[in-house]
Amino acid sequence: MSELSPSISAPKTAQELDQIIREYRASNLTGQELFRWWQIIRDGAMALSSAEAEGDLIPGDHSY
Repeated sequence: MSELSPSISAPKTAQELDQIIREYRASNLTGQELFRWWQIIRDGAMALSSAEAEGDLIPGDHSY
């Protein structure tokens, strides 16, 4: 299995998130390291999702 980079940071783009997920799937993580990577992927996905959702607002929706 491939080794993950020791200094992983939260993804800022969908491409970075995709690359981290590929590395995660190809790894053999356990324990705290598994949880740490899961958190990074979850937090990155949530941040990217909320950033995309901000552009999907309906104009005038806030006035109803």
